[in-house]
Amino acid sequence: VVSPGLKGKHVAVVYFKILRNGQISSLELKDKSGIRTLDLSSVRAVENAAPFPPLPNDYPDRYLGVYFEFVWEKK
Repeated sequence: VVSPGLKGKHVAVVYFKILRNGQISSLELKDKSGIRTLDLSSVRAVENAAPFPPLPNDYPDRYLGVYFEFVWEKK
């Protein structure tokens, strides 16, 4: 829950790897938003979205590195 009086733009950046089978690994919060609940919710959103579809058979690497930005903004 975010305080109703909080204003401004807050961004949490999450990094993780999608493995060839669609599972995730190395999930971490790279940049904190300054709002603990937003940070926790950002990590939880990725956890709840997993597993992802498998990577294509012709994808050349062992994993796909992904950065997601979660933005909360109130003017």
